[in-house]
Amino acid sequence: MKVIDQLFGWVLVALGVVWFAFTFRAHGFSSFSVYSPGVLIIIAGLVNVSRASTSNGLLRFTAAFATSYVLVMAAMNAFTLRAVLRQNPQAPILVIASVIEIIFCIWG
Repeated sequence: MKVIDQLFGWVLVALGVVWFAFTFRAHGFSSFSVYSPGVLIIIAGLVNVSRASTSNGLLRFTAAFATSYVLVMAAMNAFTLRAVLRQNPQAPILVIASVIEIIFCIWG
């Protein structure tokens, strides 16, 4: 189970990088504030990878908090993109990966 947990943590990191790529494609360097969700997704993924390898109470809480924020953001993003989800598969994948990581945070 730890391998699956770490795998989904790395999926979050990869989706954060995808967020950066799409943001750069759309905005370039005109506004750095649009890059902050990507930073949060990467940090949440790295915290989840750390939690999967050595789990203690504070690390589990931090991972659950960061991942729940990512889940809310991803759900709002998927709802906003609901008409064009076929062209943006990263939105529902981010929701699924966030839900799985929250389950791992709570479960174990």
